[in-house]
Amino acid sequence: MKLDNYDLFAFGCSNTFGQGLPDCFKPPNKAGKEHSNFAWPQRLKDKVGFRQCINLGTPGISNKEITKKIIEYTNYSQNAIVVILWTSFARKTIFSDRDGIYLRLLPRYSEEQSLDKVKLYYGFYHEDFDACFDNFIQISLVHHFLKNKNITSYHIYDKRDNTKDNEYFDNHLLDGVNIKAYNWYEDFHIDDALDKPYPHPGVNSHKLLAENIKEWFFD
Repeated sequence: MKLDNYDLFAFGCSNTFGQGLPDCFKPPNKAGKEHSNFAWPQRLKDKVGFRQCINLGTPGISNKEITKKIIEYTNYSQNAIVVILWTSFARKTIFSDRDGIYLRLLPRYSEEQSLDKVKLYYGFYHEDFDACFDNFIQISLVHHFLKNKNITSYHIYDKRDNTKDNEYFDNHLLDGVNIKAYNWYEDFHIDDALDKPYPHPGVNSHKLLAENIKEWFFD
């Protein structure tokens, strides 16, 4: 199938937005205001030949937030293809009944979240299977939501998030989903971006991931 009449819509976290790349870097370690043209979505657009690329990545976002963003987005084109680079399954978001986000939790403490809440949640409530179950429900929901709109979607997640229950989720939640578990250190993060001390993947990393996505789904 020729794809030069299709538009690429890319969803994900900072690794899709391109945080830390030369055109998306606010020293010492913040993302720029606009997504990077060096990030994998633009690279994939150029390699596959999509008509245009709409990068909808958001730094710091969880998979629940990605799911919400996808189902609320209203500007899909008639010929849309969606690629989602899902973020860490360990991220947790609780939405407020009033408006917006009540709480975001990441395993690594940051100034944006309470250390006590991080320790409480990951020390007493986080379970790997439970996190995988929630996240694969979200992936399956997104697949079927987009399919009902006649939009093909492709899903990529870090295999470190699910090392022992693949068969269970394949049988119960992921039937028919175009999904790939990738190796973080071989398929993506091979060099560092500019944002230290915890750098995101660099320019060569995004180039490699785009090449891999093309091979996994579009060759």
